[in-house]
Amino acid sequence: MSLPIVNKSTFVGFSISLSVLVPIIFMGCELEAGALGVPGAGTQTALEGELSKAESTIEALRTEIARTPETDEKSKQTTEDTVVPEDKESSEAKESSEAKESGEAKADYESVKESVQFDTPGWMALGKLAAKDVTGRAGFEGIFVNTPSSDGGTGQIVTGVAEVTYSTGAVLPYVKGEQPPNIIDPIYSPALVRKLEQGDPGELVDIVLNLKDDLILTPLPRFKDAERGSDEWKKIDAVRQVEIDKIKTARKIQFGEFRDLIRGKIKFEIVYIPWIANTPIITVSLDSVKMLAELDQVINISLNVENSPTQGPDGDAANDMLDVRQQLRTTPYDSWNLNWGYLAVIDTGVRLTHSMLDDQNGDWSGDCFNSGNNCWGDGGAPNGAAGTTFPAYSVADTAFNNSGHGTPIKAGISGSADIAAELRGITQVTTDSWKAVNATNGLPSGTVSRALQKAVDSGSNISTNSYGGWGARGNNPAFDNMYDLGMGVFVAANNSACESNWDPTLVGNPPAPRGWRDFDCTDNVARVPGISFDQNGVQMVEPAFGSMSGGAHKAITVGAHEIDTPCSALGVNSNVCSYSGRGPALDGRYKPDILGYTNWESGRANNDNATGSFGGTSAATPSIAAMAQIYNNFLEKGSNFASWLSPGHVYATVLGSGEHQTFWEGSYNYIGVEPNISTLNIEGVGRPRMFVNGTLYYGSAQINDTGDIATVNLKVPDGACGIQSAIWWPEGSVQFHSDIDIHLVNPDDVIFAAGQSGNSVWERASINTDAGLAEGNYKARILGFDVKQSQQVFYAIHVQKSLCWDG
Repeated sequence: MSLPIVNKSTFVGFSISLSVLVPIIFMGCELEAGALGVPGAGTQTALEGELSKAESTIEALRTEIARTPETDEKSKQTTEDTVVPEDKESSEAKESSEAKESGEAKADYESVKESVQFDTPGWMALGKLAAKDVTGRAGFEGIFVNTPSSDGGTGQIVTGVAEVTYSTGAVLPYVKGEQPPNIIDPIYSPALVRKLEQGDPGELVDIVLNLKDDLILTPLPRFKDAERGSDEWKKIDAVRQVEIDKIKTARKIQFGEFRDLIRGKIKFEIVYIPWIANTPIITVSLDSVKMLAELDQVINISLNVENSPTQGPDGDAANDMLDVRQQLRTTPYDSWNLNWGYLAVIDTGVRLTHSMLDDQNGDWSGDCFNSGNNCWGDGGAPNGAAGTTFPAYSVADTAFNNSGHGTPIKAGISGSADIAAELRGITQVTTDSWKAVNATNGLPSGTVSRALQKAVDSGSNISTNSYGGWGARGNNPAFDNMYDLGMGVFVAANNSACESNWDPTLVGNPPAPRGWRDFDCTDNVARVPGISFDQNGVQMVEPAFGSMSGGAHKAITVGAHEIDTPCSALGVNSNVCSYSGRGPALDGRYKPDILGYTNWESGRANNDNATGSFGGTSAATPSIAAMAQIYNNFLEKGSNFASWLSPGHVYATVLGSGEHQTFWEGSYNYIGVEPNISTLNIEGVGRPRMFVNGTLYYGSAQINDTGDIATVNLKVPDGACGIQSAIWWPEGSVQFHSDIDIHLVNPDDVIFAAGQSGNSVWERASINTDAGLAEGNYKARILGFDVKQSQQVFYAIHVQKSLCWDG
């Protein structure tokens, strides 16, 4: 949950004590058609058969609930060191306490039971509420558009306005309990904790201060399909630059106030003041860090250099980009010519003369480490230049012994087929490259901020960020603010799930430039601050939960899935690579959000025709960012570049393309490693496949209070293979968390699929059936279950006629 910070005086590991754990029986997978209870259009016999299927499914759920214990073994244990006298008074107190716990467990159990019995009067009543038509109104804008044909044919684009109704005052059919009132957010990043423990108090360190921010950012005007440098592009850019200048001025004022606060108390030097976020980078002595941490304005503190490229091991070079395109199902979108816009790669530079990259038109690149604030050194667009002021300026990609890291990313996103057709990139969108590494392959937060600012300044729709480190969060405010300004942000989950034993003195090349040691995925090392113990207090075999970076609220975090399974890495064979960072985020949100594909062959930087394998979450992240750029352009085309379009719509569409369904966990206090929850903190929605052969409904709804329902009406043709849906909403890092669910409802107002987790800021619900759905008017209900503040919710619902996810 995203809650106010209440205690930041000491570093606290991620640990929550649970007294009662309610088993979950509503699994996070797609429901089969038998759960529908949808009456067909045929004979009475067919109708009875469908009803029989529904009754069988409900009975199966009841049976599973009945055989599920109401408490776990941990709740029955007592601590060995505690002696309880068995006198009458204590015995009575014990019986009373046990009765109370049993009653609480039973109440939670009944709540879970009610949550899956969708044929009950409480659930059915939701469809009988009085509703008003809000179609097309501000806050409820939405479109439907046909998705491309899987055979690659262009077809005719059919669009229309999504029909939406709104009702209030719904009585919730079951109780989830109270959300935790607050959380404890560690003031220091894990790397800084180790530095404070092991460093010299007088040592000078560069730190990132995440300060409270009262500046409200709004989306900048979109460039739409304007060509870079055209008159239309210049006109839009002029408006954007005015708004950016306002932000820069506000940041100067903010830092001036903070500087006055610490002047005379703490000696410091300014390293860099970003405008993208209120996160100044300063140099101080290590013993001054604790003094800064006591200031009310300081949210958290990180070391400036905690990130490095997230390239992982790759033992399989047989997979080309063609395999990635096939897995993501991007080819049907190629015929729609969705090639406008700009995608930004924040990474290690690029080999511009590479045969797969030398014919892009209008792409920009720059060195944001060895340059001024414009990332172009002594030159200008498109690629900057070295000169008297910045003699070390270079966009060259020399990482990993000159094989590069940013080069294969850019080639994988939009590389040409000049070397081989099977190596062609996922999309043909213009891709910019902003170099953000120092001489040792570290990515300082200040340099990353400068690169992110350049991406915003250049008008990119999407950015991909293949770097990270365990617990690294110095750039999270910048990621959130990039979303607020109108850019979709995709971040690697990192390759740190198996790392431990931070050593701040270690200097070396990847995979351990940050100072981490021990890369065995099969041991039982307690990996602070990761979750090393399960809900029963038993030490787990790693990889560790809670190890991911990229935990920003408004960014999509990407884990790594092998194309040709299994992924063999660090002693483990698995579909999801063992090193791929795991969630949850510190406040309980599911992370990563999605899986991308890793271990594929693309262009490398050794020479102009070099190719080679590329792995890790570094490879997975750009595969999803490229898909998101295609979706961005598709949504723009479907809505005729509507002014209300947001990266939130793109996020919902990307998440809806996944494979896993969310569910009510049973408690807001679950720590994220429970058997039925853990998958979502390893995979998120899982592997995606782009929507084809159907109709996509996308838009947003304003959910103002608990019990509010926005209903999107869906027209389902006879025999459709399924419906995939997702919602996502943008919460700030200091907001209270709102719990919002999505239900899919058949023509008889019976819910047949639901996404209803407690901790996430996205939900996914879907149905996939070989038998085909009955024709009719279906609904997607967006339900405010526990709403703390008015919340804009983005939705994407796809009615697919054929070739559903596994087709």
